[in-house]
Amino acid sequence: MSNSVGRSWLLLVIIASVLLDACGSPVAKPRCLPEIGMTTEDLVGCGCRLMDSGNLGSAGVVRSESNPMVQTIIVVNYVCPMGRQGLATVSVVNGVAGEVFY
Repeated sequence: MSNSVGRSWLLLVIIASVLLDACGSPVAKPRCLPEIGMTTEDLVGCGCRLMDSGNLGSAGVVRSESNPMVQTIIVVNYVCPMGRQGLATVSVVNGVAGEVFY
């Protein structure tokens, strides 16, 4: 019976190790590095995630109710995994990365 418990424990450790590597643990390498000019699709492809503070839901309403002669600018931030370097923050203006903070 102890042999069965030992195998179960080993399997659990292996699964946990794989999951940690897949979820962006410090030892995992980033998929790519965020750069100025990347689109939101590019950033998501790098593993970045949108930092939504809850205000994005009103962006469409503001755009539809504003004067068509006024340009609407939407600024959002993304957080990107950087492996051992931690996280990067990317400031995105109208869907294009404008600044990257390491």
